[in-house]
Amino acid sequence: MMMTDLILEFLRKHEEVKVPEFGRFYLKNSSAFYDEKSSVLLPPGKEINFSSNVNLADDALVQFLSSKTTNSPEEARRSLKETTDSWKNILDKRQELTIHKLGDFHYLNDDLQFKEKKP
Repeated sequence: MMMTDLILEFLRKHEEVKVPEFGRFYLKNSSAFYDEKSSVLLPPGKEINFSSNVNLADDALVQFLSSKTTNSPEEARRSLKETTDSWKNILDKRQELTIHKLGDFHYLNDDLQFKEKKP
């Protein structure tokens, strides 16, 4: 299973996931929305948001990753760090980052922007 699938599973279960050295994804209630392009009324639901607080000290995700794989907590932490390091490397170059099933990141001036990936 891909790392992003596990992060999304944790997010759906707990409504937030703190990704060490990267930031926090969280679910926020969204109102019903009428999509004029497709003439469809979308019901209320949850949308994924992001906060770029990189100084998070929370091992809940690491423990979850370890429980879902055959990895020890140390291996899960290392694997997660490799993933977030690759994300940060892309963003450090001011390139757009797409995280499968979660959303897209880009910089607008010096502000990191996030847009949820809609199914």
